[in-house]
Amino acid sequence: MEDSAMGWCVRRCCIVACVAALGLAMASGAQAAGVLAIVASGRSLSAADLLHVPGVKRADLSGPALGLGRDVAVVPLAALLDPGAGLSFRAADAFVAGIDAAAFASARRTGAEPWIAIETTPWPRRRNGDDRGPFALVWLGPGAAGVPRERWVDSLVAIAPLDGPALPVAQTARTQAGRAAFAADCAPCHRLLGAGDGALGPDLGQPMNATRYLTFEGFRSIVRDPRAVRAWPGQRMEGFSPAALPDAQLAAIWAYLGSLSPPAGRGRMPAPQHSPDR
Repeated sequence: MEDSAMGWCVRRCCIVACVAALGLAMASGAQAAGVLAIVASGRSLSAADLLHVPGVKRADLSGPALGLGRDVAVVPLAALLDPGAGLSFRAADAFVAGIDAAAFASARRTGAEPWIAIETTPWPRRRNGDDRGPFALVWLGPGAAGVPRERWVDSLVAIAPLDGPALPVAQTARTQAGRAAFAADCAPCHRLLGAGDGALGPDLGQPMNATRYLTFEGFRSIVRDPRAVRAWPGQRMEGFSPAALPDAQLAAIWAYLGSLSPPAGRGRMPAPQHSPDR
């Protein structure tokens, strides 16, 4: 029985690795060719292809999330594949937004729906001068303003099934809130104990949990303004303001990380005055 279970695990890992490798290969090819890779079906769609998809329309995307313009062509994600399943959205710079079925359902309850924006006239560039096209994941509807910034993805090159191991389970209300905040705001760039697709930053759970080599104050400083703490070549991390990531969510993320590897005498933080566990 143990050999059978081990064999299943090996096969499962091989399947996940193959899907991930296919996704990376398609994403690299998509970036070079200026097409959007739909990994699940093996399709690569150009801007011209997307403009002929049923449901295409024009939308005002001049808001603060991406600021792409007032008259942008968009096509519903649902016209390309099922947004009810977990999906991974990969950008050209390796930023990855993993959105599970629960997150899609939560957005839908607020009236926010996912769309793919198509660059038909040049979009404004990023602050560092990088191109933001030719595709982007955007949100439209009454609740769009409430969708976390990390789930708006410009320079989009590939959409793939959300495979691989899930983030470690949280055991308390406080750490569950931290897990949700980590998934929305940290996982696009960071893995956690190997879970996730983020590749821009280090894994925050291994080989050593971040709470073992950082204090909470140091962690908060890095999140708020990373360049004020440390600078390095090729640094891409942008700071999160309290409006984008409230202090309560930041503390919950720290609690979640600490619950996975309790710090040994350092990195501890005082319990918040209004902990949901008390």
